[in-house]
Amino acid sequence: MTADEVLWIKQRYFPERRITIVSLKLKAEPDFLVEPIEFFSKHKVGVLSCIVQAHPDRLFVRATIFLDLTHSISSKEKIIASLLSLPGVQEVELLEFPITHGEARLVAFTLGEIQDLFDMLRNLGTGGKAMLFNMGFKAGQDLADRVVEFFESGKRALEYMLLYHESLGHGKFEILKYIDGVECRVRADELSECVGVKSNEPNSHLFRGLLSGFMTKLWKEEVLVKEVKCVAKGDEYCEFRIKAL
Repeated sequence: MTADEVLWIKQRYFPERRITIVSLKLKAEPDFLVEPIEFFSKHKVGVLSCIVQAHPDRLFVRATIFLDLTHSISSKEKIIASLLSLPGVQEVELLEFPITHGEARLVAFTLGEIQDLFDMLRNLGTGGKAMLFNMGFKAGQDLADRVVEFFESGKRALEYMLLYHESLGHGKFEILKYIDGVECRVRADELSECVGVKSNEPNSHLFRGLLSGFMTKLWKEEVLVKEVKCVAKGDEYCEFRIKAL
């Protein structure tokens, strides 16, 4: 069940119900969801759907859970505080409204097809690379407009942005450093733009644009994004440094 479907259900079938979304960061243990689920049951919180993002090399997992709070007398603040008190729960975000509005249509391409499109633009030279950057910049701004208001910290909003693109198969991402409104560093493994590509210069123009557009909206000022490491150049991973101007 997607956030769009949650909105549609609320509007068409259950407009009177408190259908919400909770995002959890938990320690990667075999029973990481047992206590949160027991908590929901005890407080009469209905669980409608759960999406888990995990990786064998990571020490934590992300869980996005769609909840029905209609029959619960617990406040948002009490639910957050209670979840944070559970063993293994590191972060909690409870969203009172769906993340997106309206229909969201997903169109899939194979990595080979995407690389062919990227190659066509890259072969245009500086102009083609600028097109990739500006395409990413607009997409990053649009995503920021939809989601930033739901997060209390800039770092959490950036984490969501990276997890969103990770879920779409664009790569695996990690925030190496974050100073709000000043600078941050992002690591990208298996970035789709760079897989199988050989280049003498940084190659991730689209993703650099995504970061630029998103961070410009997040920090409400212009930013400079540099790709200081790139798989296409032979580095182990891609790394981006973002600084406010």
